[in-house]
Amino acid sequence: MAPLWPRAAQAQPKTIRRVGFLGGSAILSPSSESYRAFLAQMDEAGFRAGRNVIVEYKALSDPRGPAGSASDLLRSKPDVIVVTGPDVGLQAVLAQDKTVPIVFLSTQYDPVALKYVASLDKPGGNVTGVLMRPSEMAAKQIELLNEAVPGRKRFAVAWDNETADQFAAVERAAKEAKLDLQPLRHERPPYSIELTFKNIVVRKSQMAMFLPSPHFGGRRSKIAELATARKLPTLFASKAYVESGGLLSLGLDNPASLRKLAEMTAKILRGEKPASLPVDVAPKLEMAVNIKTAKEIGVELPASVLQRADKTFE
Repeated sequence: MAPLWPRAAQAQPKTIRRVGFLGGSAILSPSSESYRAFLAQMDEAGFRAGRNVIVEYKALSDPRGPAGSASDLLRSKPDVIVVTGPDVGLQAVLAQDKTVPIVFLSTQYDPVALKYVASLDKPGGNVTGVLMRPSEMAAKQIELLNEAVPGRKRFAVAWDNETADQFAAVERAAKEAKLDLQPLRHERPPYSIELTFKNIVVRKSQMAMFLPSPHFGGRRSKIAELATARKLPTLFASKAYVESGGLLSLGLDNPASLRKLAEMTAKILRGEKPASLPVDVAPKLEMAVNIKTAKEIGVELPASVLQRADKTFE
């Protein structure tokens, strides 16, 4: 048995690293495909959860607010914190600790304009991550909506303070497309989705978009149910909504983006500094279509839309 002892000792991890993960929406829950992709990529990079790294998950939508979730993660002295969702999560971490390395996933804010990083090529501080500019995504989303349901102009957009930057981008894109945008601002969560649809009916909206607030994510099925009952075409930024019965989605390929975050997290755990890790561009956008919903609401989607879909639900 003696010859085996050195091998066994060598196989034991020297240190256990800690990663905090601040989930920005219900579609980035611990059971989601995206979160599993993050853990799988960490494993591939040599950091297996439960073996040589502990990954602690907290939701941004905690009833105590983002500060409570951030405080819980910081209490365990993480080596890195991954922050997804609107920048309130990033603000909450930085308000309590300006030294811990942070890797973000940004689709709703510009990290350079808000001075979280000095530049995309040279972040210069303790923050880096993966970016999809809201303006680029909004332009493509409005283009898809116009192609999928041409001729409809009255366009309701449900948003809140956490998606304000993204709403501004959608508003600009809708104006360029000559759509009659009808803003539905939400305050004081939890939101009444039933009231949202009453407002949509009153305004005689012909289509609707729900921006990716964490306070909408947990109501996906109800949103789809009410939209289908009113035969209303809907657009989202995540295929999880389409899987729940929404009509269309165009947004970040979350699993691919989370794998990027895992790669950056692993580099930091190996000793690289966020200051020298350029902010990466999100890999690609992902489009999903629910064909069953299209039939139920009486929308015939063009072949050009169906052919480009990365995922279809029937």
